[in-house]
Amino acid sequence: KHFSNTMNKPFLFDREIILKAVCLYGKYLWFTTELYKKVREVVIEAVKNDGNAIMYVDESLKKDKEIVIEAVKNYGQALRYADISFRKDREVMIIALQSDPRAYFYADESLKNDPEIVSLSKRYKERF
Repeated sequence: KHFSNTMNKPFLFDREIILKAVCLYGKYLWFTTELYKKVREVVIEAVKNDGNAIMYVDESLKKDKEIVIEAVKNYGQALRYADISFRKDREVMIIALQSDPRAYFYADESLKNDPEIVSLSKRYKERF
């Protein structure tokens, strides 16, 4: 049974409860109303807990660099759900690769020959 199914409906609209829930389980963002998928504070806490929670974030916040960095710090491959422009952002790519070398697959071609990017991506073979 999903967490949201066990909650009374008024709790689904309570900001403090939503915030606590996403701190414990980032993907709970999926169960919230569309309103909370646009609330920066809620979204940041969700992606800090689970980088993949970025897939449930409002499109406007997928362009927010701080949110994207928090997501890829937690799970490098979360880059696939962020705005495509971040695939060209060297800083974001380095953070994503430090978290998960497989994020290299999402790097823009312009970064795929960057020595530091290549070096970080090679850790994939060592880790997996």
